[in-house]
Amino acid sequence: MSRLFLLTLLLCFALSANAQKSKYESVTYTYLRNPIERLDATIENYEVQMEVAWIEKEKQKQLDYEMELEKAEQEYNVALEEYNTKSTGSKLAEIVLLGDGKPTKRYVEPPIFFPQPNISTLTSKIALDGFNQGTDNSILIKISFKDIYISPPNDESKTTEEIAYKQRSISVKQPVEISVITPNGDTLLNRMIASNKETHIIAPEVKADEWGQYLTNSWDSFFNSKLMKIYDNLINEVNRLINNIYGYSNVKRTLKLYTGKSKKHSYDTHLLALRKAQRAYENLTSERQESIDGLKKAIEIWENELKEAQPSNKKARINGDIYQAILLNIAEAKTTIGDYNGATDYCDKLDVMPDAKNKYIRRSEKLRKFIKDEKLRNP
Repeated sequence: MSRLFLLTLLLCFALSANAQKSKYESVTYTYLRNPIERLDATIENYEVQMEVAWIEKEKQKQLDYEMELEKAEQEYNVALEEYNTKSTGSKLAEIVLLGDGKPTKRYVEPPIFFPQPNISTLTSKIALDGFNQGTDNSILIKISFKDIYISPPNDESKTTEEIAYKQRSISVKQPVEISVITPNGDTLLNRMIASNKETHIIAPEVKADEWGQYLTNSWDSFFNSKLMKIYDNLINEVNRLINNIYGYSNVKRTLKLYTGKSKKHSYDTHLLALRKAQRAYENLTSERQESIDGLKKAIEIWENELKEAQPSNKKARINGDIYQAILLNIAEAKTTIGDYNGATDYCDKLDVMPDAKNKYIRRSEKLRKFIKDEKLRNP
């Protein structure tokens, strides 16, 4: 390896080591997310009604099974009575011709019953943020579990290292209909979720010689627990949906606040802006106006820093990397104070840079989605 090449390599390393870069601190804060659609100002309460459409079918299935058992019992009693009235000679003749001629009770195959959701437990999981639960001038949230589909069990055999295993899987579809109805009876929302969603319940592998014992002792409890989890997930999805549209929700969000980093330059102003912004974000729900004022002061500091930016000069105090980071700081802060057009402008400045870094572009894309959503909720 030549001495010239080594010197060049060392020089490049030294330049990169001394180059100005950005660093960040993560800040998690809570903000009030307004609804997409605001309910009438007079409505302060909500009421939840839940029904499972297929419960009646399950009840009928049970009744039909019990009726068939009773019918089999009656048939057996009639046949037994006829058998008992026969003479001993006739009974012996039947034994010779038919074996044991005594009648037996007809076997009735029990149906497969679907584990039912616990309506009261699931109902308690629905809460419309910003409203009270009550019936006085309330919005009605109506939830209906439509007909469920549970596939027949699919049992597969596997062999691993000369050991035979079996495994069972079942597919489940459970559509749920949600309606939101005003006190006057007007339907604001009617939507079906999970109408085409198929959930696969797959049991653990079991050794083939233990398969029968597993089905007898463990399968039902495993399947029931997984089905209950499906019901829970659906209700959680319903709750997220109605709160996304109508709720006033306190939502947690995490962002990155950037500062410059270098051995050659001071970034005390960056640290000052970061601390102001950090306190503002963390107190956003408890001291909103003071927090907005704090973010405006941080924006002012960051915008002053941009005045000396030299994005094409890697040695500059505000070089391209730090410039892009500050653009994101300002865009985040402007979004929070409600200046959505201003935030978008700063995202645009970042996106049109020819040497914009992917890590900043990705954050800018996520921020644009957040801006769009906030703008929709705060027209």
